[in-house]
Amino acid sequence: MLKTSVLELLRTFSADELRKFSDFVASPYFNKKTPVENFWKILKKYSPAFDNEKLNREIFWNELFPEKNFNYGVMKNLIYELTQLTEKFMSVEEMLKSDYETDIMFLNNLSYRNLEKLLLTKYYAIEKKIDKEYYGPDKYDKLAEIKWLVCSSVNDSEKSLGPMVQEITDYTIYSFLIELFKLYNNSSVLDLNRKELDPNVLFESFLKNFNISSFMESLENYSPSDYKIVSLYYDMYNSLSNPMSSELYYKFKNNVIENEFSFSYLERTNFISCLYTALSYNKVILDKSAVLHDLNKLMHERNIHLMGDKYMDIRDYTLSVRIAAMCMDVEFLEMFVNTYTKYIPATSRTNMEIYANAYLYFSKGEFGKALELTNKINFEILTFKFEIKNLQVMLLYELKEFDSLMYALDTFKHYASNNRFVSESAAANILKFTGYVNNIYKLSLNPDKIKIELLINKISSESLVTKNWLLNKLKELHGNV
Repeated sequence: MLKTSVLELLRTFSADELRKFSDFVASPYFNKKTPVENFWKILKKYSPAFDNEKLNREIFWNELFPEKNFNYGVMKNLIYELTQLTEKFMSVEEMLKSDYETDIMFLNNLSYRNLEKLLLTKYYAIEKKIDKEYYGPDKYDKLAEIKWLVCSSVNDSEKSLGPMVQEITDYTIYSFLIELFKLYNNSSVLDLNRKELDPNVLFESFLKNFNISSFMESLENYSPSDYKIVSLYYDMYNSLSNPMSSELYYKFKNNVIENEFSFSYLERTNFISCLYTALSYNKVILDKSAVLHDLNKLMHERNIHLMGDKYMDIRDYTLSVRIAAMCMDVEFLEMFVNTYTKYIPATSRTNMEIYANAYLYFSKGEFGKALELTNKINFEILTFKFEIKNLQVMLLYELKEFDSLMYALDTFKHYASNNRFVSESAAANILKFTGYVNNIYKLSLNPDKIKIELLINKISSESLVTKNWLLNKLKELHGNV
């Protein structure tokens, strides 16, 4: 079967996008090569899956050129041309979603053509539209860009540009601070998912020497409305950089909930992701599963789980599934799976369905079915492998397959300790989890009420996602002593 990047792209197209793409390929403005159009007409018969065994270069050639011998080079060029058209179509579609992108291109054209009067007329209209339609960092970036374009294009001797330059400066500072706080979040995400990275000396030095809190106080006096926006990102930074404070985390969370509707859809989803990261870093919030589950339900209520209303990120999907299962919220888990699985990209959907059903069976107490499904999951992403290993350990304990359990615990511990891609925090959590399961297994063989109570107290002070399951197993043992 034909394997090429164009098929990977086309598999992600909706029915509407496939129809538009047919018009795009047929348009002589974008494509003047009839063989390429004919090639697409044949290929689209296999939509939307594009996985038929007849997707073969020789078969396509015989349909396109029945009287000619197969020519690999010509066929390769046709595939290349169609790939280029697919990429261009996706870029054009994305550009057409944003009036701003077309507006800024038009402004640039007016500037190149020295049409100053028309440029200013168009600029004022765009500025008014941005002020009305955008908020926060999007607004700052866009206003700074169009104002700088005007300053670079208009004769300053005839127009007083001083106030505009001042606005550009202000917007650039606000945007810089917001990007700085976002970068701190992104660095934190990398640290969570990998071995500790080499320290970014320049970044750390800047944060250490720049008195951010003092600047934020000045900004509050200078522009309270802009302070309200920037402070939300500042709260994000504070919650991440102060993991021993639950107060700063909840301040950030409350600020997000109170102000989220002022921001774009994408920025709202980003804030929730940042709340996930800050919670993962926090060392004093103990019932993390419940807090994460509340965030997942909030995203569902706000209808912000999907990317661009079309796709579900597989990391968000797996987290929501896993946390709902750990909280034993079967009703929400079933609803979530039924609602969002269809939005997973087609290439990952089958794997995600197996993953979700494994956790669903686990939450329903059907442990044998869940374990069977875990052996069918094929994940390349490291963190997903850990999640499945966690689930398999719990299932083996529930099924009392203790020989297999001991083997799974041993291999899991060594895998986490010896894998250079496992972050220190992730390895520590894995070692804690496997250690606790081993202790619970030993107590199941030789129950000791005092030891069980001591272990309950110890695990109660942890913030592991599997904490509730561990405590439930200990409470079962305690009740049987």
